[in-house]
Amino acid sequence: KERGKRLKENLDRLNFSNKIQIIDALNISEDQKYDIIIIDSPCSSIGTIRRHPEILFRSKKTNTKEYVALQKKLLEKASRLIVKNGIIIYIVCSFAASETIIQIDDFISKNSNFSIEKFKDKSQDSKLIDTNGFISILPSEHNGVLIDGFFAAKLKKND
Repeated sequence: KERGKRLKENLDRLNFSNKIQIIDALNISEDQKYDIIIIDSPCSSIGTIRRHPEILFRSKKTNTKEYVALQKKLLEKASRLIVKNGIIIYIVCSFAASETIIQIDDFISKNSNFSIEKFKDKSQDSKLIDTNGFISILPSEHNGVLIDGFFAAKLKKND
């Protein structure tokens, strides 16, 4: 709910008037299908370590296994909500393999009707795209700006 409130404030500031619904994505009816689904998944947030170094010293330890299990469920749910030739974009602010490459490899191995759609190289941004076509970033500097760690994969449903 807090993130929804911040989203609304940002949309208002930018003069957008969108409707925001806060619902459990795992409970969305599968009767309606979508062309594009963006999963900005809960994750360990390890990619934000540059801005939040205290992430390593929090008294409550991050349970990455729980995040990985939830990410898996969200990807599976999206696979049932997407139309043929539809696109799922999976995003996490992590560079941990279990939340990124392994998560996508596992999904593809269990869903042969999906393929990885590579992000296209743009001259100034080509170093942000790895050899698999994923956006894969470690906390770093890019074009003079400090950026967080981040991962994104684009998946296409083929049937």
